[in-house]
Formats: sequence, C-alpha cells, structure tokens
Amino acid sequence: MTERLEAEVHNPQLLNFQDEFRLSSFAFVVQCSNIAAASLLDQNPGSTQRGYTELQPLEDITKGKEIDRETPGIDISPTAWLFPKWRPQKVLYVFGTLPSCDIVLPHEKQISRRHFVVYLSQNGVWMVRNLSRYGTWINGDLLGIPSPGDLHTQTTLNPDLSNDVRVGNFECSIHPITHTPLATHKDGSVCIFFFSLFE
Repeated sequence: MTERLEAEVHNPQLLNFQDEFRLSSFAFVVQCSNIAAASLLDQNPGSTQRGYTELQPLEDITKGKEIDRETPGIDISPTAWLFPKWRPQKVLYVFGTLPSCDIVLPHEKQISRRHFVVYLSQNGVWMVRNLSRYGTWINGDLLGIPSPGDLHTQTTLNPDLSNDVRVGNFECSIHPITHTPLATHKDGSVCIFFFSLFE
C-alpha cells in the first residue's frame, strides 16, 4: 500500500499552483526566467506542464525599463516551470547536459554532463550536492569541487523560499516541496549512487 504524501506549501512562489496541481505529486519545482528558459522547456518535455510557458517582456537594455514592442515574437522570453514527478522510491534527481539526466540543462561551457544532484535526505530535507569540477552556486554560496572527505560539496535547500542556483552562466530557482521519505530509505544508498557517477 502506498502512503499518500501531502505537500506542506510555505513558499509564496508555489501558492499559485495549489489550486491547479496536487503539489505532492511533484518532487520540487524548477523556475527559469531568462534567455535559457526556452531551451530548458524544449529539453525537458516530460517535466513541462501545459500552460506554464509564461511570456515576459525582455528588459530594454538601453533605457533600463520595459517598453511596448512591435515584434513580441522576438522581444519576449518564456518563463520555464518544470515539475519533476515525485516517486518515493526515487529520492535523487540529477541535473546536467546528458539526455538521461532528470533535468537536462543547456549545453554551455562550465556545465557538466552530470553537474549536481538534488536529493531527499533520510530526515526529509532536500539537499544539493555538486558533482562538477566547475562548482555549483546555491543562494550565492559556492559548493566545492568533489574530493574524498570534502563536506563542502553539499548544502540544504531552504524549504520555505526560492533557492537560487547557478552553474556556469545558467541560472534558475528551485522551490522545494515537503515530502515524507520512506522509512526504509538510507542515505547510504545515495552515497553509493554518488560513487557510481564517477565510475
């Protein structure tokens, strides 16, 4: 019997989705509101929900403000909202440029094939761990380059706020959703997965 998981939503960014989605069906929400959003939507069709390719006017660089456009098809950019599905048996999600990653990132310099992972710890806290020699920025802090015994390659995600992520020139936000991890889940299984990434 599968226990029903309920999401506890405290993040204001996610309140808009409560009426339309059962948020407990998703692991977390990824938001990208820059020039990379269009490619992110194209590369992750399985995580894209219809109706959430919002369009925003590009900022006028010369005047520093938004202005009316005659060519909206050129001068607007989408906001990508990605909703990776939650499965209690799958507590780890890989971000990188490989098509096999859970979230496929744009092919850019300083973005690795498997760049970082977001995983649910045994006590139900979402964590981020850097896997790349280029490093991963979380909320302005640089996660270190992976090496044996280095504890500075990972950090927790704030469950109540947007978490800013930057890898290379790519930026996005991750909005965690609270889930109850399986009692049988052990962090050791996640560590085994980390080692397998480097084999």
